[in-house]
Amino acid sequence: MKETIEVVQKNFDETFRLLHDWATKNNITLDDLRNSMDEAEIKRREKNRRNARTNETSKIAFDYRQNVIDFFRKNKLLIDSYIQSAKSQTAIEKSNELTYSIDTINWYLTLLPAKITRAYVGLFELNLEYSDPIQNDYNGSAKVVLISVENSFPAWEIILKHLPELEDDCWKFLVMLDKIRKRILVDFPYAIEFVRPGFDQVSC
Repeated sequence: MKETIEVVQKNFDETFRLLHDWATKNNITLDDLRNSMDEAEIKRREKNRRNARTNETSKIAFDYRQNVIDFFRKNKLLIDSYIQSAKSQTAIEKSNELTYSIDTINWYLTLLPAKITRAYVGLFELNLEYSDPIQNDYNGSAKVVLISVENSFPAWEIILKHLPELEDDCWKFLVMLDKIRKRILVDFPYAIEFVRPGFDQVSC
């Protein structure tokens, strides 16, 4: 489990090294990506505690979903043209890779906000005194969120690789996903340790 977490973190670190280069080139500040428990972060968590069903992390996920829907609608002709123009075997493989990435992103679009809301509601409304600190519903939901982000990340990187003219939008979506990931890791510190029956291997 530890090795898996380290590999995932390494991939995210490399992606965001590139993201910082992009942000610098476009004069965009990334200060809001910090994961520190400053006064603003403490206020955010308290606000989520009082309003679990309308927490700010879910709002980011809802915005992400709508923006992605708009993105694919706006760029449908460009994407379809790329896919349909594939003639050689190599081009077909690239086309299939792009199609699979789009399908992956769309698969998690609705899942993200629903699972985030369920996680926060479970955390702040259930009786924590009698709940297992790791094996519980809210950590299970939070882990699905993390997995959704981790699988969506490389999918966006593939779209970026094949359609570099969509670079700005791809990076913005990666920023939104990373915000979600960091907030979930802060608010659900044991989520990564949750064992999904039938899916996760329990280390001895």
